[in-house]
Parts: sequence; structure tokens; C-alpha cells
Amino acid sequence: HMKLKTIWAVLAKEMLETFRDRRTLAVSVFIPILMLPVTMALFTYFIGNRLPEYRYVLNSPTLDNVKLMERLLADEHPALFNRVSPADPEEALRLGDLEAIVTIDGSLSQPGEPGVPVTIRHGAAQESQQAAGLIAAQLTAYGRRLADQRLAERGLDTTLIQPVQITLENASPQGNPSLAGIFFPLIVLIWITVGAMYPAADVTAGEKDRRTIGDLLLTPATRWEITLGKFTAGVVRSLITLCVATASALGAVEIGDIAALRLDAGGATLAALVWILPTALLTTAIVCALEMIASVFAKSFKEAQTYLTPIFMAVLIPGGLLAIAPDLARTEWLYWLPFLNNTLLIREPLLNVVNPAHNASTLFTSLAGTMALLVASERLFNR
Repeated sequence: HMKLKTIWAVLAKEMLETFRDRRTLAVSVFIPILMLPVTMALFTYFIGNRLPEYRYVLNSPTLDNVKLMERLLADEHPALFNRVSPADPEEALRLGDLEAIVTIDGSLSQPGEPGVPVTIRHGAAQESQQAAGLIAAQLTAYGRRLADQRLAERGLDTTLIQPVQITLENASPQGNPSLAGIFFPLIVLIWITVGAMYPAADVTAGEKDRRTIGDLLLTPATRWEITLGKFTAGVVRSLITLCVATASALGAVEIGDIAALRLDAGGATLAALVWILPTALLTTAIVCALEMIASVFAKSFKEAQTYLTPIFMAVLIPGGLLAIAPDLARTEWLYWLPFLNNTLLIREPLLNVVNPAHNASTLFTSLAGTMALLVASERLFNR
């Protein structure tokens, strides 16, 4: 018969030892606080705030074309396009020192001018093709506006040449949901795993090194009470690390104004985001149980660290798979695989999706896996 008081006593013992250990505090609290803002700052510098620069050459018979092109491209973004004058444009384009060569045979600004030939030469590089596409899009839009103006001057309906009216609407105006759906689940997985690694090894293999495990097993506490007390301590420590890391990451996102990494970047509502909490708790439970059984099996703290390293890598594999193949979320049977279903389920609320079937399968596999691992841990304590 298990006693809640005894389990609480084991938990209190482990938590007291945790707050006395500076190494544990460093791993659980100080490293997440410092590491994530630095990571986010680097992300902002290299990706978030750096816009590409497209260099182009303009061959035109009139100065009006030059002014018109600069105005059209400034409407796209004033910092994107830079008109240059290299000695040999073709050579510069071939070497990648130039993104596009625009040649206009005629005047774009003359209202009576017929179709003006425009040639846009680009290279094989992605940036060069993007620059050519943006320039072509701006010129095409200008041509349509000019055509509408000419039709209106003749009293003709502009819809005669535009029978289909297309409107593009951004369903996620606050950012890129794919970035948030990949980045945030990875934060959760990394810090749950990291937060549980040292405590799991310390409460089991660490006690073997300190030669205190025998004294604990001689107390009236049953093996189940000891197992559950140590497991709960690992869960609490891991959750503390996760909360600190998440708060630090969200703070860095807000301070850095990185819209694509906000929790609501995919249009998620507060009601949907609440579902992340039970999923994070289930993930913490099964990760802590897995790391604890590996540590119980180890004969020393050093050996336990050896066992925990491949576990850390295995837990991160789902996040990596989701990053390179987001279409995995459409495969239903994957929601029955532990760790992978946790990762996928953390991603869903970020996209404002709540799927009862996915929640049920993840709940079942996580609880069943956690209980199986705890039973195995208790049997190892009996040995």
C-alpha cells in the first residue's frame, strides 16, 4: 500500500538536494535564461532582419524609364533593389556580382506608346531568379494599370480584358506558421529532455556513487513509493527548466519583434494554445520515465550520462523530421508513436488545430509508455 506522505517525503528530499546543487541550478535555470536570448538574437541577425539586396543594371534609351523603374521597385521595398553600373554587366551576372540586367527598348511613360519590349536577363542562382521575378511582377502590374487607364480614357470597361478578378489573402498575417510550428516544439523537446537528464541521473546513479542508495532502500518506504517520489522530482525539475526556457524564448521573440516565431504566428487562439500544457506534461512524464530507467540501470553517474546521450538524440529526431518534412503531420498512424505524436500534438495548437482523435491517441500512448517504464524502474529498484 503506497502512502502519499512517503512519496512526498522522497520528493521533498530530492528537491532540497536540487536547490543545494549549483550545477543543477545552472543547467536548469541559468543556461536556458542566457542561451535562448542569444540564440534568438543570432536568428534575428542572420534571418529575421536581414533583407536580400538585388543588384540590377538598367539599359534604357530615356531617363524617364530609369525614374519609373526606381519608383516601381521602391514600391516593392526600398532596400531590396540597388541599381549599379559594372564595367562588364554580362561578366558580373555570370560571376554572381549582379542579379539582373533589364533592357527596355522604348519609353514606358509615353501614354501612346505600343507594347514596349523589356528583356530581363538573370543567372542560375536563386537570388538572381527571385530578382528577375520581382522586377517582372512590378512591370506587369504597371502594364495592367496603364492598360486600365487607356481603356478608361476611351470609355471602355476595364473588366473586358480582365474577366477573372483574383484576390490573394494571407490567412496568417502575423507571421510564418511553419517557423513557429517547428521552432516551439523543438524548444519544448530540448528543454524537457535537458531538464530531466541531470536529475534523472542524480536521483538514481548519483545515489549509487554517493553510497546513499542503500540507506534509502532500507527505510520503510516501498520500492513504488521511492520510484514515484524520484519520478515526480524529475518531472518537477524538468517542468521548471521548460518554464524558464519558454519564458526566456518568448521574451526574446517579443524584444526582437520576430513575428514569425510568436505562438500565434499561425493564427492560433488562446483556447487552442491551452492544449499545449497537457501535451507538454505528458511529454515530460514519458521522457523523465525513460531517462530514469536508463539511470537506474547504470552503475555510476558517468555511465548514466553515457546512456542518456542517445536518448537525448532519439527524442530530438521527431523534431528534426518535422522540420524537414512538415507533411508528416498528415499521416494518422504517426500519432500512435510515442515522442513523435507528442511533437506533432504540440504543433497543432500553434496552427489553431484541436483534433480529439490525436489528443486521445497521444494521451493513451504517453500514459501507457510512462507506466510501463515506471514498472520497469520499480523492478530494477527491487534488485
